[in-house]
Amino acid sequence: MKYLIFVAKYFKYKIPIWTSPRRRKILKSWEKFSEQRPLRLGLETISACNSRCVFCAYKKSTPDGKVLSIPLFNKICAEFSALGGGRIGFDPLMADPLLDPHLLERLELIKKDYPNISTHMFTNAIHFKNFSDDELESIINGVEILDISIGGLEREDYKIMFGVDQFDSVWKSLQRISAINNRLGKKNNLFIHIRTNKMEKILASPLLKELKKMGYESDDIIDSFQTWGDIITAKDLPEGTRILRPNNTYFKTPCLLTMIHPKILPNGDVVACGCRDAEKKTVIGNIEKNTLQEIWQGKKMAEFRSTFTMGNLLPLCQSCAMYAPYDKFLSNPGLENFDLKKEFWQALK
Repeated sequence: MKYLIFVAKYFKYKIPIWTSPRRRKILKSWEKFSEQRPLRLGLETISACNSRCVFCAYKKSTPDGKVLSIPLFNKICAEFSALGGGRIGFDPLMADPLLDPHLLERLELIKKDYPNISTHMFTNAIHFKNFSDDELESIINGVEILDISIGGLEREDYKIMFGVDQFDSVWKSLQRISAINNRLGKKNNLFIHIRTNKMEKILASPLLKELKKMGYESDDIIDSFQTWGDIITAKDLPEGTRILRPNNTYFKTPCLLTMIHPKILPNGDVVACGCRDAEKKTVIGNIEKNTLQEIWQGKKMAEFRSTFTMGNLLPLCQSCAMYAPYDKFLSNPGLENFDLKKEFWQALK
């Protein structure tokens, strides 16, 4: 009996749940899919930002303000559409998409010419104040998911976290967006991401409840931050926050993002890590020189994945708190019969 109890405990705690027959079948299907094409794309259409967040590597970089050309943008959309489409994210590595002078044109182009592509956007919302109500309506009509990052729920707290005095302006924009979205029948999914050094104060803030009344989901509230490959240190952060430094060196499974999601920069470079590669050390090709599929199936992408399986991780990956083993997530039952135009992360819940 003791032996049986030991075996039961061993299998419960030592054998990953994704080794079940159903999950292995799902994983095999998604491995075959990811060999052919990326699930989704991330775009940085402009290399400029109007905030100086204490937790971001942007303030230590030298951005050139380059803008992704419309012809190259069209090429990216056409190739992604030809592969079956899916979701394109205006979710820059270190920039804000609202500063892109061609943003409205890009959204209209996708809506008009690429019905099998859906979009989402990640922004600090600062530049929304410069858009008219009609332009805001175009953005809400053009993206299915709008993710907005803010640095606290009071002016002084915001200045500490984002390095600029824009809270009052952003709050007014949040109200305008909510009103337009409600008038359109809640067409857009609205999400607020709060970065803070005063967690208890945020959780007790009446504005948090107000955000929910306005239609924003606001469950992503964090006070712990990435190092961006040791670019950001504890000295960069205010009291009340901490640096995340996990040890990923013993993992032998490629990161989920290497299997689903490259990011394209304004100069056409494609990076395998579109989350924290501030120094562009994971460039796997350039979309001007090759097709999206050629880059995805190319030698450089395979070599980057192999850094995990061979145990020779880049310093960027060794302490990255975003690491997620692809086999765990691509075996999720929520991915059965998955619609490419839907949000991948929602399917994993």
